[in-house]
Amino acid sequence: MGIDKAKLAGMIEHTLLGDNIDEKRLLAHLDEAKELQVFGVCIPLAWVPLAKKYLSNTHIKVITVIDFPHGNKSSAQKAHEAQLAASLGADEIDMVLDYEALRNKNYEKALRDITLVLEAARPIPIKVIVETSALSKEQLVCATTLVALSKAQFIKTSTGFHQAGAQSHDIELMRALLPIDIQIKASGGIRNYAQACSMIQAGASRIGASQSRQILRDILENTHACY
Repeated sequence: MGIDKAKLAGMIEHTLLGDNIDEKRLLAHLDEAKELQVFGVCIPLAWVPLAKKYLSNTHIKVITVIDFPHGNKSSAQKAHEAQLAASLGADEIDMVLDYEALRNKNYEKALRDITLVLEAARPIPIKVIVETSALSKEQLVCATTLVALSKAQFIKTSTGFHQAGAQSHDIELMRALLPIDIQIKASGGIRNYAQACSMIQAGASRIGASQSRQILRDILENTHACY
């Protein structure tokens, strides 16, 4: 039995990040999200109030990002952004791991960074972006362990702004290391049904994608099942 279109749509965070976003482009993105009946939209912090208002009569969640995409702000700055996101009505927040602390093996600092954001945003779910394609296997194990220790609700593979993006073998490794209650969001370079399917099979429960329409169109044409 494969995954059907409605179920897959319910796992997708329809993503619009980066430069050159204006109101017209955002509203078109939100309209597409409503048409496709996705789980949520992932958008910059500045656009959260408009998105919340525009989607108020739908089930679609508004997800935003903080300290994105570099993860080099102070913990206090990240916590402030998280509080602001919560006050503006964000339903979920994606934060970027402190890579410098991870690279320097300052694990206490990296963990504190996550926990301060969790405290600032509670009870809003937090996803910790670890940028898997930029990490060695040892670093990925350490990053995943930090997320597990923090008790964040999600780990997220990528910002989508670095190298290869999501890879199924990285998700398999993270799933093996994480407690069952911490979920995985696969994001970065997922453009079709086959790629989305491989991420779900590896252990992801959310898909971050800008090509949501193509992914959902592919499911009608694809003959292999996604379990």
